[in-house]
Amino acid sequence: MRASVAFVLGIIAVLIVSCDWSVAEPDVAHLSFSSFRCPRGCTCTGTTTDCSHRGLAQVPKNIPPETERL
Repeated sequence: MRASVAFVLGIIAVLIVSCDWSVAEPDVAHLSFSSFRCPRGCTCTGTTTDCSHRGLAQVPKNIPPETERL
């Protein structure tokens, strides 16, 4: 039993050492931070949150804090 545990640990060590741990950076240049939490019914681009012409009855909650133009 001890030999099989040592064998498995050896295999795991080889796999860890031989893996390529580099991570490619995702292409998010076209996204703004606010696009991940834009209110439903609105569109968010950069520092603009556009909720116009949506027939909304009230101002949506969770307007991104970096919004400069609403």
